[in-house]
Amino acid sequence: MIARLVRHPLAAAAVILVLAGVVTVEAVALVSGPAELPDAPPASVDLVEEFAVAVTTFDFRRVEDDVTRILSFGDAGFVDEFRAAMGPDFIDDVRSARRVSLGEITAGPTVQRVLDDRIVFLVVVTQQVASLNEDEEPGEPQLVRVGMLVTVSGDPSPKVTSVQVL
Repeated sequence: MIARLVRHPLAAAAVILVLAGVVTVEAVALVSGPAELPDAPPASVDLVEEFAVAVTTFDFRRVEDDVTRILSFGDAGFVDEFRAAMGPDFIDDVRSARRVSLGEITAGPTVQRVLDDRIVFLVVVTQQVASLNEDEEPGEPQLVRVGMLVTVSGDPSPKVTSVQVL
């Protein structure tokens, strides 16, 4: 990559400017002290906690119910977005691989910003994924740490409107 930047001095200059900007912003943030993040209604925090665990927890024996539960957390736009991200073979793939997954919140949910009637949370989940053999014994689990920005509509009955996996 460095060789490509040397051949393209404008690209190298752009990268240097971006990096300098990031360093400057971080330095100002350190000098000015920690920023105060806004609070969120308890119902929104609870929703994000339940959603983060649900979206990373599934079992091949009941995967359709697991997907239905995940979709119940969201509004219509989220449902469409999630179905598209899942793809047409997700349920069949989980079943054929006999996958079981368990998600546990590692950090958050923490409010990142409030946009009109929407709240954006950062939540980090540790997910253990294993496939069961014919004797229902799990294979070696894979550990995955998943960071998500979860956008939630406002009170009184919040819904997940969008998720961005980091």
